[in-house]
Amino acid sequence: MPGLIYGFSVYLPVTIVFGQFLIALNRFFMIKFPFTYTKFVNLRVMVISVVFQFLLPSILLIWSFNQNIQANYTYDNSSTVIESTDVNYTMNSVLICIIMCVFWSIVNVILSALSIYFLTKVNKKMNEKSKEKPLLTHSCIQTTAQTFLAIVASLQYISFITGDQIMETIAMHLYPFAEDAVSLSSAIVLFCVCKQVREQFLDFYHLKWLWEKYETKFNNNNTKQTVKASANSIDLV
Repeated sequence: MPGLIYGFSVYLPVTIVFGQFLIALNRFFMIKFPFTYTKFVNLRVMVISVVFQFLLPSILLIWSFNQNIQANYTYDNSSTVIESTDVNYTMNSVLICIIMCVFWSIVNVILSALSIYFLTKVNKKMNEKSKEKPLLTHSCIQTTAQTFLAIVASLQYISFITGDQIMETIAMHLYPFAEDAVSLSSAIVLFCVCKQVREQFLDFYHLKWLWEKYETKFNNNNTKQTVKASANSIDLV
């Protein structure tokens, strides 16, 4: 039973990165097949995908059920590491987690890159407001987050093989940040493109005054540039 605590540390990253794959796949279908994407993205497919997302990695939880765990300090006593007393199980579970995260991260990066390519190919005039802009923004942010996660996971795997404690410490501190970046990518997009969500967020954290100050400064700069451009323009008859 205590092994489930360690099992969740492997189960949750795999579940999150697979969920991000489903988001990237749905977005790709919407961009590539805008008129027939409902054949690929419908209620039944979504339910099956979500069930598959949570049930498939549950094998890792079953595997960890009878494991005993122990808490150790890192070599510099700056962090506490919870791991299994079975070294082989620890190495195998971490290896599976890293392989899954790197694999799905690479797939997500490829899907996001293809989404950006097809989106810019269809809509060449990106200066005009369109419904596709949020999708492009989401693709760019998620591609960056997934690439960062793949790099950190690779560093963690290399540190386990080489026994480099400095690299292991760096990867251990960066990995939670990389996971949070992937998980929060959708929220960041909503904040950027949805005015209602942005206002609710700023009101909740009492940051509206800071945003208004930045927005006023940004609008003033745009006004000055517009006036300057108008003054320097020459009408040709």
